[in-house]
Amino acid sequence: MKKVLVLGLILVSLIVSSVAYGSSARWQALGNDHRFIMDSTNYLPYPARVMQWGDAAWLMPRASFGDNDVAAGILLKLNPNMVGAFHYNLASAGAGKLTSALKAYEGTNDRLAALQPRTFPDLFWGMKTGTTSVAARVSLAMDKSSVTTPAITTSASAADVYLGATMALPLGEVDLGLAVGMQSFKDDNAGTITESTGGMGVSIDARLNKPMGKTHTLVPVINVKIGSDPTEKDATEVSYMGGDIGVGLRSMFEKKMVVVAAVVGYSSVKKTPATGTEVTATTLAPKVLAGCEFPVAKWLVVRGGANAELATISNGSSSMDVKYYYNTGIRAMYGGIIIDMIFARDILHRGPYFVSGSEPANLSTNICITYKF
Repeated sequence: MKKVLVLGLILVSLIVSSVAYGSSARWQALGNDHRFIMDSTNYLPYPARVMQWGDAAWLMPRASFGDNDVAAGILLKLNPNMVGAFHYNLASAGAGKLTSALKAYEGTNDRLAALQPRTFPDLFWGMKTGTTSVAARVSLAMDKSSVTTPAITTSASAADVYLGATMALPLGEVDLGLAVGMQSFKDDNAGTITESTGGMGVSIDARLNKPMGKTHTLVPVINVKIGSDPTEKDATEVSYMGGDIGVGLRSMFEKKMVVVAAVVGYSSVKKTPATGTEVTATTLAPKVLAGCEFPVAKWLVVRGGANAELATISNGSSSMDVKYYYNTGIRAMYGGIIIDMIFARDILHRGPYFVSGSEPANLSTNICITYKF
């Protein structure tokens, strides 16, 4: 039976172990799906994976350099069998859904549109017992504004709870995740109330890592989600169901990693107006992806990946769209510091700033900094 934390995939040397540590700038450059690789981002859909990534801090600055334009986190091993984590400004799925609902009020209710729910606190806790790890995450996001004359109060909030388990079974290691979220908003303008209904979601994730010899690992994944968007009472209600199922193959050739995968996604969005006809839109989207990363020096890893998706949309009529995605990037390492970045896609045409003299350089579209201590 394999050990639950796949310690064999995290080698003792700094270079190889730092390849396992990851970020959005890593998996976006490897086909844009982190579930098929061992990556520190895994502990979001599979919370018990937090046990694998203790004693590290990460930082993701954003390009505009404005207020709140950074996400960060720290993971600490409290003891050999317990890990705690804290996130700063890492939006949960519910917070993202709530923000989208509020932005839809631009031009009709600027008070609601102006709210910016911030995620705080965002606490993570995990523990290991035997060959099983369990973990939980609680995430709250909220914002509120008010004036006294006239009496106006506007507020919005989102709460998300994540639970997970990682277990060692004869077939391989199984990761499970459950996420439950609720969102709401309210605008009370001297007794004239705009209030939300709906605003809930449940998501279930599962993954198997099945070793196939020393080189290959088979990785089937599945996700199922149902819920409804926060919408104004007596207005159009929006509910959804969907998910995806896929299988990938992760291969390690010495220090080189290659991943290939196929995923089929499905979603059904139903819009129910207060009066009128209900409309349902369904999307079926098969996708293939591939990525590779390999060291070119002791301190430098190069990576790249792509995917192709064929989406068929039906909502009374039908349409079809083919989407292509690609990204390239690097990892630079010094001591315990790891810097991951995705290159701007036009960099090969214009060159970086110091070559082209263009205003000003967009060398990278995503930068993530990790410190392993």
